[in-house]
Amino acid sequence: MKEKLLAELNYMTHGVQIISLIGAIIVLSSFLCRGERNIRMVNVVGSAICAVYSLLTQQWSNLIVNIILVSVNIYHLVVDK
Repeated sequence: MKEKLLAELNYMTHGVQIISLIGAIIVLSSFLCRGERNIRMVNVVGSAICAVYSLLTQQWSNLIVNIILVSVNIYHLVVDK
């Protein structure tokens, strides 16, 4: 079991999955921000990174969701000035 876990961690750190992990951490950290504008700006970055990962791994449903998230957040950043 330990060897399997270490092999998976090794794969994650050397593969494209690290992109997903970075994006997820950024999205999660957006909820630590104060103010809606700051939350949305950080969330745009995280969702965009997750969208790149989804594109690279051909996860089309995740790509669509992340593109929608980026679009909605950018819309509110522009309209709700």
